[in-house]
Amino acid sequence: MGAGIASKLLGQLAERASVCAMVIDRTGRVVAINRGGLERLSATRDEVISQPWSTLWDGSHREAARAALERALSGEAVTEALPRAGETPENAHDVDIAPFEQSGQVVSLALAVTDLSRARTTENAEVMQALREAAHAISNVANVNASSARLLERISDDEAMTEIAKGLREAAGRAERTVEALSRIVVPDDG
Repeated sequence: MGAGIASKLLGQLAERASVCAMVIDRTGRVVAINRGGLERLSATRDEVISQPWSTLWDGSHREAARAALERALSGEAVTEALPRAGETPENAHDVDIAPFEQSGQVVSLALAVTDLSRARTTENAEVMQALREAAHAISNVANVNASSARLLERISDDEAMTEIAKGLREAAGRAERTVEALSRIVVPDDG
């Protein structure tokens, strides 16, 4: 891949500060990196360019990074979850490597590293919001059921209406217990 194509690709990815985008040559060295990547690595361009990409990873993770590069250099698109140097597996990064071929040969690799812990935080926030909304909706259903049961009991002595009211009260009780269970696991919304 020529420098112009690499530059254009990184220019597009540079807009996404949450992604560390790099171009890796056939020897596994970094030949280009976006600004967001430098910021995420707390590094300068001179500290990263021409360095082996696998040095960003520690111990067994370095071996996994090298293996991922080898697979990509053989023409396979690769996705791995790898913790960076000094990080735990819970703080892994999603690494996507795409080979670029020219005349049937892999000439370079485009690599994107996304912070999975940040993605998980966003995902968890979305789940918490959905659970808060579900708890609110269930609470509303419980209130409507309880009110409907009381109304039916007041306006009719009919056995069928009494059974419907009983069913509504039971459903309201189940809904209230569900809301209580959700309230124990859902983080309150700070906003």
